[in-house]
Amino acid sequence: RQEWIESRGVRPAWREKAGVASSIDRETAQELKHLQDPLKLADFIRRKLQQGNFEDAQKFVRAASKHSQCIVSWNHLISWQLSKGSLKAALKTYNEMKKRAQFPDGHTYSIIFNGCSMHPSPDHALGKALPIYHSMSSEKSPIKPTVVHVNALLKLCARALNTEALLAIVAEMPSKGVGSPNNLTYTTVFNALRFFATGGMRDTHTPMLKRQNSEKAMLEARHIWVEITKRWAQGDIFLDEELVSAFGRLLLLGGRRDIDDILSLIEQTMNIPRQVPRLGTAARKAVDPLASTPKIAPDTEGETTSDSPALEQPNGDPQPEIAVVDLFQPVKAPASPGRRRGVFAKPGQNSLSLVLEALLGLKLKEAAQKYWQVFTTQHSVQPDLENFHAYLRILRVARASNEATNVLQSIPMQDLKYSTFRIAMAACRRDKLNRNAFANGGRLLDLMQTALREPDIPFLEDYLELAITAPAYSKKVSSSGKNEWSSLEQGKQIQRALERLNPSLLNLKAMLHFEDPRLAEKTPHERNKLVDSILSLTRRMISSYDLLVHKAFVPRDFHGALKEQRGKLSAFVARHK
Repeated sequence: RQEWIESRGVRPAWREKAGVASSIDRETAQELKHLQDPLKLADFIRRKLQQGNFEDAQKFVRAASKHSQCIVSWNHLISWQLSKGSLKAALKTYNEMKKRAQFPDGHTYSIIFNGCSMHPSPDHALGKALPIYHSMSSEKSPIKPTVVHVNALLKLCARALNTEALLAIVAEMPSKGVGSPNNLTYTTVFNALRFFATGGMRDTHTPMLKRQNSEKAMLEARHIWVEITKRWAQGDIFLDEELVSAFGRLLLLGGRRDIDDILSLIEQTMNIPRQVPRLGTAARKAVDPLASTPKIAPDTEGETTSDSPALEQPNGDPQPEIAVVDLFQPVKAPASPGRRRGVFAKPGQNSLSLVLEALLGLKLKEAAQKYWQVFTTQHSVQPDLENFHAYLRILRVARASNEATNVLQSIPMQDLKYSTFRIAMAACRRDKLNRNAFANGGRLLDLMQTALREPDIPFLEDYLELAITAPAYSKKVSSSGKNEWSSLEQGKQIQRALERLNPSLLNLKAMLHFEDPRLAEKTPHERNKLVDSILSLTRRMISSYDLLVHKAFVPRDFHGALKEQRGKLSAFVARHK
């Protein structure tokens, strides 16, 4: 109580501390004479906080609160404390603000909820934010929660993985007015449900629990989507690509029917017709997607970097019906004179990525090519590198080496990365029975040597493996009318690959011998890993020379030259053991 009395400035004169404290009070009072305008005071407080003088700023705000309303200045104090992660101190300032008859406004609550949503401990912050939200929702509260407040609180619920609180808050929101859900509200909800279904960042859930959580999350999401389409048809909500993609990525967690629904979702919200009939229809059965692409295990060949994540293949088991009505029937959108297209969500890189991931799960190469043309040509979507990677993965699974090479050549040179070449080369390796696969691999090698600053060793190893495993055929036609496999042609193909690898290997060896400046940019672990990779490639080339000799892939006259090349490589390996 004594501290509160002193903070109010009503301490008895006979107990007044002399000296420095009195001089500070006089200085404060003198300064406040020039800060009668709340806006000037708020600017002054903001500058103080930018300088890190919180105590001085707090002293001025307390003194000014005796004579005027300075809510903005109090907001600055709370915001500064939250930016430092001091939630307890910020809430203490918030309570002191109310005790001094400084009534919080809507921005005050926005600052608190946004600060809580960024707190390192979301569970603790949610326990502090929910009572404040409930007090705002009471009948006596002068400030009612708006959609801005709710969106910040939903973000906090999502980080805390508290879906019960999240769905309860959404259920309490009015269907009309400033407190009604908007597109950001539903986007946050869908992202939270997806986060919940996958087990969060730590991903400690068992496969069975993940499956149960996914079914539960998709059931909730489909019910919410019914409400969204109703409000969209009435013109009460704006539909954007982010919202559509959030719902679509939740459907990616389901089975084949859920993933197929993504194409219907795109048709419903973006007015892009399906490029393949719906799953389960007679027309779809006539188009057998597995006729040209055999059913295979989930494939991640050619990807070893973190920027090209492997996609989980969908479970082919029958999924339970989680929606009675067809959610994706065309919606009669509200009239928009002169802007018929404006009522639909605008396609972009996010939705293109969503469609490509769905088509990868369904193994539909032809449909992927059609959607790629629709998005990039008709809707002028400029694909980013992840879009190209997603498209290349589909071509890899479909064993379409020629198309993959053409797509890679269309990517801007400055955007190409190691993972881009690895995915494309994996398509060539999977398409090794194609007589043009090795030639396509050579085109990729030419482009890599031009585009990349440093040769990619896994790519070079894959290229050599392609030369060994891809059959080479004789130019002569056999009695059956076909070109048959030829050991000599196979040898020429392997020799060609070894010759093509020599310049890249020389560049890598030069990095080690002449202390290339690029080595200084690497950590000791990265340097050791590079040396091991170079030695691994060299050993693979040595074994290729052995293969040429021992399998009689070349005439005996060439054995001497091949053994000489092999000896040089063996000496290099011996020096770096």
